[in-house]
Amino acid sequence: MSPKDPNRLDGPFIERVGKAGLGGAVLGTFWGGITTAWTTPPVSDPRGLMPRSTTDFQQLRATVGAQAFKLGTVGVIFAATDCACEVLRDEKVDIVNSFWAGAASGFYLGMRSKRFDIAVVSAVGCGAMAAAVDGHGPQWEYQL
Repeated sequence: MSPKDPNRLDGPFIERVGKAGLGGAVLGTFWGGITTAWTTPPVSDPRGLMPRSTTDFQQLRATVGAQAFKLGTVGVIFAATDCACEVLRDEKVDIVNSFWAGAASGFYLGMRSKRFDIAVVSAVGCGAMAAAVDGHGPQWEYQL
């Protein structure tokens, strides 16, 4: 019996998609906090002559929320596509599923630029990266 791969999400569809979406949202919240710290805060007029369009909290919520939503969506797309590939391929678990899941997630990220050519290149690149990590990831962890 081979040891359970700690990097793999197993279980029912809803559980896998939920865990991946939640993990993506947490990572997106962290990344949103970093990007907010690196950007310039909105200009506000201390004299009150110009109306403030948003408060600092509203801008923080929008920036962090956008990143959390984006990476949460990537997690959901990846997990759902991985599950769909397993079902379509008769419960086969290999790097082909990871390639297609990575390609779907990469296509979503590329389509945010509203250019199909960038989406296709992003899909191929993310799919290849996901397949490479899934194909060689566990061996790296077990080697000391």
